[in-house]
Amino acid sequence: MSRQAHNEFLIFKDCLQSLKADNDQTNVWVSQWSGGLYSSRCYYKHHFDSITPAPPPFCWIWKAKSMPRIKFFAWLLLVDRLNTKDLLRRRHKHLEEGYHCVLCHEHVDETAQHLFFECTSSVTRWFALGLQWELQDNVCQMLIQQQLSFVGPYFMDFFMITVWCIWKERNDFIFNHKAPSLQNWKQLFKNEVNLHLFRLPSSKRFLVMNWSVICNFDRLYSEALLVLSCKSFIGKSLV
Repeated sequence: MSRQAHNEFLIFKDCLQSLKADNDQTNVWVSQWSGGLYSSRCYYKHHFDSITPAPPPFCWIWKAKSMPRIKFFAWLLLVDRLNTKDLLRRRHKHLEEGYHCVLCHEHVDETAQHLFFECTSSVTRWFALGLQWELQDNVCQMLIQQQLSFVGPYFMDFFMITVWCIWKERNDFIFNHKAPSLQNWKQLFKNEVNLHLFRLPSSKRFLVMNWSVICNFDRLYSEALLVLSCKSFIGKSLV
């Protein structure tokens, strides 16, 4: 122990010896900021009161029914940390093929904004779902505005599955040389919806039918979802 530490220890020891213990009094923690007894809830409220709350879409992500990997993917999109070519360039990663979007032939840099909302290929996918975006610099503001006009529940799940499928189509083209196709993308979207169907309460699965109606997908797929939802609901009722 250093000389300075030893001196501080002696001072601390003298302070302790000067205290008079009262065995009849119960020791309690008192919070200075609330004027009452200490609690972890009170501390966190005091600590985070000065912090600006996150935009609503961030809360929508974690309350959605989607799979955790898709939630995390959507969070990366909102905080602009998705590994698009533009982000790789900002991280000083050299790409021999360049930094242009691979889903269109407009020779535009692949930013997250372009890839998911401005690219002609993505616009076609959104149009197939019955959505048109009013482009803004802030994706959160775009989501808030679109949510107001969305028909039906589970808007954030709808959005996250859509951008997830666009991202998978983009990666299939880059890594597997699979040419983008609207028909293949629709099938990919259907498969993702099927995977998420069982994450919904059986009494609400039929609400996903609205997605198929909006998307103008084939009637057989819509009927299959309806039959699956009815079977699950009837099976639960009989138990």
